[in-house]
Amino acid sequence: MEGLSIIVPFVNEWPQVAWTLQSLHQDMISLPHEVIAINNHCKQAESFGEDRGHAHVESMARRNDWLKCVHYNKELSHWQAKNYGAAIAQYDTLFFCDAHVLPSYNGVSRMYTHFKSEFDSLSGTLHMPLTYHILETERLIYRIVDDRKKWGLLGYTFHPAFGKEQSYEVPVMSTCGMMVGKNLFDEEMVWPKIFGIYGGGENYFNYAMAIKGYKKWIYPKVTLFHHGDKRGYRYNLPDFAKNRAAAMAIVCGIDMAEKLLLKHKDFKTLPPAMLARILHKVTEETVTSRQRLLDRQVIELEDFLSSWSW
Repeated sequence: MEGLSIIVPFVNEWPQVAWTLQSLHQDMISLPHEVIAINNHCKQAESFGEDRGHAHVESMARRNDWLKCVHYNKELSHWQAKNYGAAIAQYDTLFFCDAHVLPSYNGVSRMYTHFKSEFDSLSGTLHMPLTYHILETERLIYRIVDDRKKWGLLGYTFHPAFGKEQSYEVPVMSTCGMMVGKNLFDEEMVWPKIFGIYGGGENYFNYAMAIKGYKKWIYPKVTLFHHGDKRGYRYNLPDFAKNRAAAMAIVCGIDMAEKLLLKHKDFKTLPPAMLARILHKVTEETVTSRQRLLDRQVIELEDFLSSWSW
């Protein structure tokens, strides 16, 4: 069915999730759409405090047919919550964003109209430039950071957005503010089950999609104002290490994942036995995803990386 399904995972993000949901609806009010709020509060999140927000959002959903409030409580995972939202989406186009953002005036609707007229046939993704904080004006995109030689990591970092009027291609970009056709997401972009709380999911998305020949484009006429402050999460270093290693195993092979776990400065405090367990899990659970990527590969990773100079 033609329209836009907006997917918003959240954990303990009240009240900012409310103004995110309402602003997204108001932006798309004249076009067919739904907003799917996925509460990812689960046993792993109990130490963060009580489940703030779910009852309020659920109450809102009972009174507004544009809003769905669902609960993904199998595990704490930003990526699996997004997968769940995409799986139940009813429209043919998806838009992913965090639960602490505000789009610029008519930003999502303008982007959606542009996507349907220009980008739907390109089998790629369209992205909004971001700000790091709500009241900031500097707009940001991503650029490649290749730290494989030193740390075993292929990553990304913020880069000032270019002052262009027309949509332009970028090598890597955030999945917060990403628009994509549902068919493409279902066929090529679902995050593998190994990806947990956070970290690694965007490394996987950016480089796996590049190897498969899909492009990422910035729609420069709008902005997604993003609230980058801490939101009560506790840093889970073993999960972060697992997710990053999984991304490297799928994109670059298990040797790179092992190098990342053993060499990266962020993981020096983890006990060797724990690192060995993480590597074993990553080795076992990424084989299928790695082979699937290789079967769909249309460009060598090194060729893709060498084609970008900024």
